[in-house]
Amino acid sequence: MIKPVFLTDLDDTLFQSRRKLKNILDASLLRVGALDRKSSPHSYMTEEQFMLVDWLLTHAEVIPVTARNTEQFGRVQLPFNSWRIVSHGAVILTPEGLVDECWQSHMLAELMPYRDQLRTLEELSERLIAFHGIDARVRIDYEYGDVPVFLIIKHQNHDRLDELNVLAEALIQENDFHRDQNVHIQESFYIHHNNNNLTLLPNCVDKGLATRHLLQRLRAERGIFPVIGLGDSLSDYRFMQLCDWFGMPQKGQFADTLMTTLFGAVNNE
Repeated sequence: MIKPVFLTDLDDTLFQSRRKLKNILDASLLRVGALDRKSSPHSYMTEEQFMLVDWLLTHAEVIPVTARNTEQFGRVQLPFNSWRIVSHGAVILTPEGLVDECWQSHMLAELMPYRDQLRTLEELSERLIAFHGIDARVRIDYEYGDVPVFLIIKHQNHDRLDELNVLAEALIQENDFHRDQNVHIQESFYIHHNNNNLTLLPNCVDKGLATRHLLQRLRAERGIFPVIGLGDSLSDYRFMQLCDWFGMPQKGQFADTLMTTLFGAVNNE
């Protein structure tokens, strides 16, 4: 029997932070999904999520497609044994856990023009955060040693997340600064905003591009096989659209946007 391939996001799809599980008071009902930097439990699976993961790992080939960088993925506590797409698609890991050299070579060439741009955007973001008085911190995620891959801004106050929209707009409106520093956000980057994270990604760093590359490789080796996708975020559609079928958690950015659109369309008829 040919096993189906499940391409799945991780955070808020297979597990989530304890903060998002306030309705579950009995911690014994939760399973650990990932650890924090101090090796303490940070993300958890509900009983239903654990059952789904257990079933998937038994009956399908499960390939994570995650925004987590390589170091963060190393703290995931699920026994994946196939390929992994990490760091928003900037890195592909083999079933043995090694960096795929073919994709690495491609990405190093693609990311070369973005090195100085990302560092400039980091400085600009810090300046705008201070100017607007936003309680947020900025970091660049690196892969392949010291190669900047994308910039992420994390808000520390979950009750004031609209401030990230203000920040995103301010970043785009700094046109004079961008031109002087040879940074072109709207042409060379795309912005993803979900929960308390605002991420600026080079166009070449894309879950969909990495997924397409890997699926082409696997199909060349194996022939036809069914592909199913799971994801909670709008950015996950970049890889989910390449699947034969896809699904999403009942609660999440993707489901919320879909339901708002559907109900809006019904109400307008």
